[in-house]
Amino acid sequence: MSALPSLFYGNPADCVDEIRRIKAAAKKQAERDRLHKGRRIKALVNQVMKNGGDKHGKR
Repeated sequence: MSALPSLFYGNPADCVDEIRRIKAAAKKQAERDRLHKGRRIKALVNQVMKNGGDKHGKR
């Protein structure tokens, strides 16, 4: 992680900004992953339905 050195050697205000930025990025990424997972599950369920398989199969 390239952000760490600036955290330790910068002035405190920069550190706070940096941390806030990293947290925001992490939150966005988590949201994206969550949505992606939902889509993946939906796709799997649709596939199973299309094949006339059991509804509680792959999930």
